[in-house]
Amino acid sequence: MQTIVFIMPSFSLAVDGSNGGAIEQLMCNLIEVNEQQKCFNFVFITPASVLQSYKQTQIYKIRPRNFMDELKRIFYFPLKKLKIVKSYTTSYYSKAFKVTKQLKPDKIVIEGNYPNNIKAFSDYFGKENLYLHVHHQILDKTDISKYFGTLISVSKFIEQDWKNSNKISSKLNYETLFNCLSNDTFFNKISNSEKIELRKKLGFNNDDFVLLYVGRLIKEKGIDILINAINRIENPKIKLLIVGESVFKNSKQTPFTKNLQTLCSDIPDRVIFTGFIPNTELHKYYRIADVHIVPSVYEEAAGLVAQEGKVVGLRQIITNSGGLKEYASKNAVVVDRKNLEDNLVKSINFLYTHRTDVNTDNEPPYTKEYYYQTFKNIMEK
Repeated sequence: MQTIVFIMPSFSLAVDGSNGGAIEQLMCNLIEVNEQQKCFNFVFITPASVLQSYKQTQIYKIRPRNFMDELKRIFYFPLKKLKIVKSYTTSYYSKAFKVTKQLKPDKIVIEGNYPNNIKAFSDYFGKENLYLHVHHQILDKTDISKYFGTLISVSKFIEQDWKNSNKISSKLNYETLFNCLSNDTFFNKISNSEKIELRKKLGFNNDDFVLLYVGRLIKEKGIDILINAINRIENPKIKLLIVGESVFKNSKQTPFTKNLQTLCSDIPDRVIFTGFIPNTELHKYYRIADVHIVPSVYEEAAGLVAQEGKVVGLRQIITNSGGLKEYASKNAVVVDRKNLEDNLVKSINFLYTHRTDVNTDNEPPYTKEYYYQTFKNIMEK
């Protein structure tokens, strides 16, 4: 049985997904299915604790930073500008390397961006045993084929983005591991009375046309542009439900989230913010909506929320962003990010007047079992 070490980013949350986080939830899915199928021994090196124990998974918690890290960070950029130093290694990744050496794993999966001491990993374990799992578009690419044998991407868009870079060697192996649904509750339906009750609780009437946004409240997600579009739509029955916080669970208000509240000042009864909603309850909010909107303005690596809306059967409006189309319904309305506000207004009004058009996409969803099996196939090659 192979032992796989996962090295989480130094800023990551608990890998049991208890505090949110897309990468963390994906890792939780792997852990849960592996507990049942027992194909691997998993080891997670992470800065965050988990509350439960597992039979097939060990958790090594490492403090994300110390006093020396802060000093290094302060002096790094001036010294780099003077070309005295090129990089520095944080205590988190130094300790991660020491722990991994003691564990003697068969393979190592680096989650997110590569650590600043990746050469040490590659020299000791061999690059053929190192996998970089890329969850977002990395603009400042280097030739990682010197250190990794395989790049695992979350969409064909990300894979092609790396292949198109003239800095990247063709010696690198590529695998695509599509993100999966975080739980099976998205397949659950709720009764009409539950829909009416939840709508009422949130301040919506039965005849309101509810648009749904789910995700982080950051500028890159285009949520401010979506609110501006709602402001321009005069129909009082068209309303917006916003589910999420600035980062993760219990996030503090940011200047951007405060600005979102200001944008809604003229239509306070037409835009509802829920804050963080647990994954186990999230499907209910999809079920009470009429249209699901993903208005990302940057290259979305893999819009898992699009997969959620697709499974529930919602009509969708998405932007032509990165790998988003790979996760959304084939029947989704795809809008250009150029003149996005205008395009959203037109698409929302169109779907309001064409209510009989529903999502009839029957393509199977990306389940936890699918995710685990694909990962298993990659590790066994």
